[in-house]
Amino acid sequence: MRSLLWLLLLAGLAQAQTPPQVSSITTREVGPGLFEVRVATTVTGLSVPKVPLAWSYLRFEAPLKLKGLLEDSLLGSLYEVDLNGDRHLGEVRVDLKTDGQLKIDYSPVQALAPDASSPQQPYREDGSPKIFTLDPYAPDFMVDYYNPPMMALELQFRDHEPQVQDFPNPCLQIMVSEPCVGPSNPRDLPGEPNFSLSFDSPEPPDQQLMFSWNPQVSNQWQRVVWVAIPLKSGPQETVFRLNCKDDTNPVAVSALINYALEPGKRWRTAPVTRPVWPGAGRPGY
Repeated sequence: MRSLLWLLLLAGLAQAQTPPQVSSITTREVGPGLFEVRVATTVTGLSVPKVPLAWSYLRFEAPLKLKGLLEDSLLGSLYEVDLNGDRHLGEVRVDLKTDGQLKIDYSPVQALAPDASSPQQPYREDGSPKIFTLDPYAPDFMVDYYNPPMMALELQFRDHEPQVQDFPNPCLQIMVSEPCVGPSNPRDLPGEPNFSLSFDSPEPPDQQLMFSWNPQVSNQWQRVVWVAIPLKSGPQETVFRLNCKDDTNPVAVSALINYALEPGKRWRTAPVTRPVWPGAGRPGY
C-alpha cells in the first residue's frame, strides 16, 4: 500500500513539474485578409497565483557595441535618445563587474535576469519594480538582461513608462507583429498598426502596443500588438480573429506562456511563431 501511495505521489510531482507549452498556432482564412487564429496550449500543476510581466512601449535587444550605449543610435536602431540627461548625444558607459554588478553611466543597475533564457525577477526586495533613470530629465528604463555583448532594454517613450504588471499565473502572451518604420526619437509619433485583433469573449483582453528592435530576428523595426490571457490547467485553445485586409506589410503571430513557479519570478516558454499574411501584392512571407 505504501509503495502504491509513493508511486502516486511521484506521478503527481512529475505532472506538476511538466513545463507549460504552446503546442501549435493554426490559421484559417474566413474572409479576404480575415483569419481565424487558434493557439493550442497545455499547462499543469501551477499553484502560484500571479506572474510578473515587465513591458514597455519601446523594446531593444541587440549586441552592445564597444563599451557603451550610443545615444544617436541606441543598440544600432537609429533611435536617438539622451539616456543620461547630459543634453547631448554621446556614449553612455556600460560596465559589468566580476561580481555581476551592472553599472550604466557609473550608476548601479539591477537587471531582471542574467541572460535571455533565465527567469526574470522584475521586483526589488522592497517590492518596487526595477525601473531606473540616470537623470531627472532622462527617460526611465529597465534592463531585461546584459550578457555581453547582448543587451535588452525596456525604454520610456513620451509618457509611456516601463511597467511591471502582475497577471494571473499562467498566462498566454500573444504577439501580432509587422515590420514598420519605427520611432526615430522621443518626439516622433510612430504609425498605428495596419491590422486589428478581435476576441469573442465577454471581457476581451487589453491590447498593448509595442515597438521592438531586434536585428537578430529582423533588420527592421517591428510594430507589435500583444495581449495576455489567463490559462486554465490542462490543454486548451485560445481563438481570435486577425484582420489584415488593408495591410501592406507581412504579419506574423507569436505566442509564449508566462508562468511562475515561485512568487515574484517570471519564467516563459520559447515563442512559437507563424507567418499569417504575406503582405498585399507580395508572393510570399
